[in-house]
Amino acid sequence: MHRKVISLAAILVALRMCSAGPIEDGFSNPPDEAKPRTLWHWMNGHVSKDGIRADLEAMKDAGLGGAVVFNMFWGRLAPGPVPFNTKAWDEHINYAADEAERLGLELTLTHGSGMSDAGGPWVSPSNSVFHLTCSETRVGDGETFRGRLPRVTPKAPEEWFNGFFRDIAVLAFPLPPVEAMGPQTFDVRREGLDRIVSAGGEAFTLRGVCFTVKYSGNGPWYRRMYADVAASDDGKTWRNEGKFDVMISDGGKQMHKKRPVFAAFNRPVTGSYIRIRPDFCRGGGAAASFNKFRPETRRGVENLEERFLAVRGPSSGDVPASVNDEGNSGESIDPSDVIDLTKLLKPDGTIEWTAPKGRGDWVVLRIGYRATGKMVSATTPTGRGLEVDKLDPRAVGRHFAAYVGKFADKKAVTGILNDSWENGSQNWTHGLEKNFEKRYGYSILPYRVFRKVNHYVLKRMARFLNRKSQRYYRLKFAKTYYGEMTHYGLYHLAWADVRRAR
Repeated sequence: MHRKVISLAAILVALRMCSAGPIEDGFSNPPDEAKPRTLWHWMNGHVSKDGIRADLEAMKDAGLGGAVVFNMFWGRLAPGPVPFNTKAWDEHINYAADEAERLGLELTLTHGSGMSDAGGPWVSPSNSVFHLTCSETRVGDGETFRGRLPRVTPKAPEEWFNGFFRDIAVLAFPLPPVEAMGPQTFDVRREGLDRIVSAGGEAFTLRGVCFTVKYSGNGPWYRRMYADVAASDDGKTWRNEGKFDVMISDGGKQMHKKRPVFAAFNRPVTGSYIRIRPDFCRGGGAAASFNKFRPETRRGVENLEERFLAVRGPSSGDVPASVNDEGNSGESIDPSDVIDLTKLLKPDGTIEWTAPKGRGDWVVLRIGYRATGKMVSATTPTGRGLEVDKLDPRAVGRHFAAYVGKFADKKAVTGILNDSWENGSQNWTHGLEKNFEKRYGYSILPYRVFRKVNHYVLKRMARFLNRKSQRYYRLKFAKTYYGEMTHYGLYHLAWADVRRAR
């Protein structure tokens, strides 16, 4: 055994002696592809050709392989002589590329100005980020409705649409019998932050709660409210019935201050008393509490806004969704009962339709999508503009051509940087419903509008959420945005080393 160890050691020493030269040479004189790059901030337009040349020569002397040209805005620094997205700016980028080529360095360009992923003043509202919208109108049994269907709510201001709105469809379905009965009333008692729900001492079942949030200051960038749910038969002895959590701060924006959020329990809870004990401060930030609070007997999906990409925060889409009693008779909507009224909608938003008799009241949904108005962040004034639609390859292509594409013929420009996702959330684009139906063979719309009227539950809702929705959007973002930008990086930056990039 001792001989074997000595022999193995001798072999390792011999191998090291044979390979020491090339390895040491590789560290002393690394190939270009192994050299580090650095961030090169052009702050507020403070850049000159002399400075560019001096910086690049210093990078070369330091052994760097290149740099990322990063245009940033800093409020304390006055605007410089070379504003972003001007002829002077383009001239200085071209000069930097020529100098980098002379020195054997490579340059990477960001998508635009600032820290945002992709956007700029060249992005129009019709090529920007979109959210699905939906309005709800009730029509009585056998009645004829003549009038305008609101885009969202009758009082929604025009600026809320940020210069763009487009209709997708109008759908109608019979109101489930359990909904027609109206909400059940309960007694709600406050004990500190807790809410104790009762119904005159009788046993009852809740499936969730609906509430707004009252804040006393600013919250953190992303923040969740957690709550424990307990039930009791006498109001004294409590048994744990699970918990739920809801995002209440999205990108620093406080949520649910005016519009209630529906928080679904992961299973129905029954008792003579039901206690909701929240923890609003997990994740830091200012204190918060329930404002308006209403117990719910209706069904729902937990973390619905995240599952439908209505907020940006850490997604719970990987957690299997459960829908309370989604298959119960009289409590769910069968997709076969949904009627498509899209062809009846006129350009001015009006419609005339007679509801079938014998099915009770009907719900008519006007479904569309609007521009969110999300702007790029940390940008210079001349670089400020809308974020581009990440789900439309044509919009991504126009965005590339507007800035990075202008320098694609430069040998030294070999890369594009996606800095950080400041896009907020996006859950729609032009023709998404047609693309989804072509891929899966059925319409996405009845399931997607559940996000806006989330107390209606379609049969097979959980199956859709778990198996189709998240997968579809992941593939869509990966292929349409990151895939398209990879394509432009590989084939439109004329001198890029395609084999190495792959």
